[in-house]
Parts: sequence; structure tokens; C-alpha cells
Amino acid sequence: MKWIKALNLQQWADSIPAKVIFPALIADLIRATANSITEIRFPNGDKGQVRGYDGVLKAEGVAPYVILPSNSGHAAK
Repeated sequence: MKWIKALNLQQWADSIPAKVIFPALIADLIRATANSITEIRFPNGDKGQVRGYDGVLKAEGVAPYVILPSNSGHAAK
């Protein structure tokens, strides 16, 4: 098995295919772990090259992997 090094990830992240695929990967990871998603939009493919926000996520509840700031009024699990 070939190990992936930080340099490999950095080179991939700077490539156009990564910019097209990465938002879809993030959306898939969110769908796999988040509960009660009311809106999710992470443009990918040709739409992934548009300026502006990388994506929109609206969900109810607290995800188990998100650490909230101490001033948010919520306690992380």
C-alpha cells in the first residue's frame, strides 16, 4: 500500500479537479453524519468554480463532531 503524504494532499488541493470534487466530498460527509438537514447546497462540478460562499448548510440539533465556541450558549458533547 502506498502512503499519502502531506505534499501529495497539497499538490492535489491546488489542482482544478480537486476544486471541482472537494465540495461534493464535503456534502457527502455532512449527509453521512448530520441529522435533520433542512438545506444543503455545496456546488460542485462546473458550478464549483463560481465565486462566493463554498456552500450552505442548515440543520437542526448539534452535530457530534462540531465544537462550538464557548460563547454560543451550547455545550459540546
